[in-house]
Amino acid sequence: MAALKDPRQEKFCQLMAAGGKTQEQAAIEAGYSERSARQQAARLLTNDNICDRMNELRGIQEEEVADELRRLKDFWLDVMEDEEERMNNRLKASELYGKSIAAFVEKREVSGKDGEPITFRWAGDDG
Repeated sequence: MAALKDPRQEKFCQLMAAGGKTQEQAAIEAGYSERSARQQAARLLTNDNICDRMNELRGIQEEEVADELRRLKDFWLDVMEDEEERMNNRLKASELYGKSIAAFVEKREVSGKDGEPITFRWAGDDG
């Protein structure tokens, strides 16, 4: 699917696919008025062309992220297998590679002051 003909709709799709923004924020940044942004966003999200374009853009982003992760993993493997590389670099590469494939489980314990357990008090809690 090609870019949408309406530049505001295309920008809205790109912002929504990228994530990190509310529908209203994406509509405002795409050029819709602040007063009607919420309604415009709701209307746009009922349009099949808009939804298809957002899904297409998300798919492209997922492919780009997967490609970048593959490049990183290949780099770490190359460093690990390079016998001319310094050992500390090879070990760090193996650590990063292991983390990228979830080979390690990192456990963290959190405690309060002087090793005491952490206690929570909810608003309005008299105790």
